[in-house]
Amino acid sequence: MPDVTFRSTTKVIDYAFATTVPVPGETLSEGAWLRWYIKELTDLSFTDAQAASALWHLRVLLAPPTDLLQLALVLKVVRNLIRRPCT
Repeated sequence: MPDVTFRSTTKVIDYAFATTVPVPGETLSEGAWLRWYIKELTDLSFTDAQAASALWHLRVLLAPPTDLLQLALVLKVVRNLIRRPCT
């Protein structure tokens, strides 16, 4: 199981930038699913109070990051993705 620490979460954010040089043995795709999920959850938060509240509580350090993985939120992200019009 990978070691998840505060420093590893910042790596997930840094790896979103093409100019970042990854640690030997890793690629810029490390954490891509998490970046995708946070982006989708952020988009949802503009129209969904539960998503907005979860993100706000996380960002002001009143809730742990695992709160963003509540089953209801994950299902709302998936539903929002399915309902999104194709462009």
